[in-house]
Amino acid sequence: MFRRTTTGIAGVAWLLCSGLAGAQDIIPLPPGDPMAAQTRGQRAAPTQQAKPAQPQRPSWRLGGTWQRGAQQLAVVNGQTVEVGSQVQGARVAAIEPGKVTLSYLGRAVVLRDNSSAADAPILTPHGANP
Repeated sequence: MFRRTTTGIAGVAWLLCSGLAGAQDIIPLPPGDPMAAQTRGQRAAPTQQAKPAQPQRPSWRLGGTWQRGAQQLAVVNGQTVEVGSQVQGARVAAIEPGKVTLSYLGRAVVLRDNSSAADAPILTPHGANP
């Protein structure tokens, strides 16, 4: 029967060729070497750093703007808001006819009404001629 020896150069060569041991098992690596702390399987499959999940930016939809007395109001995502209100993590910074400016994470986000001036109905006071 074949007797296996692990001493000497012939034994080392036999172990390497047979695949029973890796080089890290035979050749010691200096202390502090990052390769010394890993097994062959860990080196073969590089570890991928898990990327932190990027929070999805909320989306806002302007439903319309109007004025009640001196107060400017708007509908954003179905919620009636005024200047200073919060909607989905953003603060309403300004309301103008057909336009709302939000402040989100230090940036300005401008929402515009989808209807253009050409599509908007013309409203005239009762009895006035257009």
